[in-house]
Amino acid sequence: MTPTKKTVSNWAVTAVVLLMTVSSAASANPAASCEEAEEHAATLKTWPALYSAFERYGRCDDGSIAEGFDESVYNLLGKLNASELKLASVLFTKSHTFQDFTLRHVRSATVLREQYDKAVNRLAIVCSRQRTQTCDSLVDAARSAEGVPD
Repeated sequence: MTPTKKTVSNWAVTAVVLLMTVSSAASANPAASCEEAEEHAATLKTWPALYSAFERYGRCDDGSIAEGFDESVYNLLGKLNASELKLASVLFTKSHTFQDFTLRHVRSATVLREQYDKAVNRLAIVCSRQRTQTCDSLVDAARSAEGVPD
């Protein structure tokens, strides 16, 4: 019996989450500085990287660091696809605090109008194909975003 594409995808998501959990637990540093957070917050390219930064620097989530997290969240939403949505869903289920963190950054939206529009358009495309609680939460947060320049 050969595995289906969906089965392989599910296993891949599970493997990434397990590896991320092990690596974030091993690298968790309560003494991680907010100066480090400022360097990294706007450069996170994957959901696991965002999750790890949330665990490591979440206590620093204010001012320019928060704006950096906004940037990373909107960049992730701007390249959202079905497998990325599934990974975000797994992480949201794993940590409701991470889900709240992410949705807060979607709502605060201190990003350029172009980034906001790109993210909203990707959400519309991906979520029109997959109606999930994660989609609903992200779309609702984007609709209520404050601070997006005209």
